[in-house]
Amino acid sequence: MAERVLVPTQIGRGDRYYTYTELLAISRRFKQNPNELMVTWILRVYDQGGPALSLNSGELGLLGDLTHDAIFNYRCKALRGAGCQTLLSWLLQAWRQRWESSLHFEATELPFRPWTTMEEGIQLVRELGMIEWIYLDPEGPVDLAPEDVAFTQGLQRRLLTAAPSELRLSLVSLLVRGM
Repeated sequence: MAERVLVPTQIGRGDRYYTYTELLAISRRFKQNPNELMVTWILRVYDQGGPALSLNSGELGLLGDLTHDAIFNYRCKALRGAGCQTLLSWLLQAWRQRWESSLHFEATELPFRPWTTMEEGIQLVRELGMIEWIYLDPEGPVDLAPEDVAFTQGLQRRLLTAAPSELRLSLVSLLVRGM
């Protein structure tokens, strides 16, 4: 039988303890893949249930290094707080400490990536929306999801810049029609 973690995690009513086996499975599920960009990784955490998984700071620390970024991992391990938060909440706190603004993040971590298929274009839009969402005013609406972020002219420009030349005219007409 697996050992139990000594710190309880609130889930619904009552206390719940994660086993080391469960924490290992969580760590494996949310670990950054080789060559996966940080923004792709945090979007995957969001998509795969990071907003619904409650952990306390002790359990977060037991997950180990989730990314290939040593500074981000250090920030995660240094997080402390009373009670439970979602995995995504903990990671976003560390994210905002690591990169204080979207400009800091984009300057160091977001390479120019041309896209060639619609799937790649959609992924780029989702990643750009995720970055915008991460840095939204914390006083703003809490029920806003990354998919709800406005498709601003800046985001449109980045999408068009990375688009294949044969699709740019079609994209411009779609974007103009959508305004």
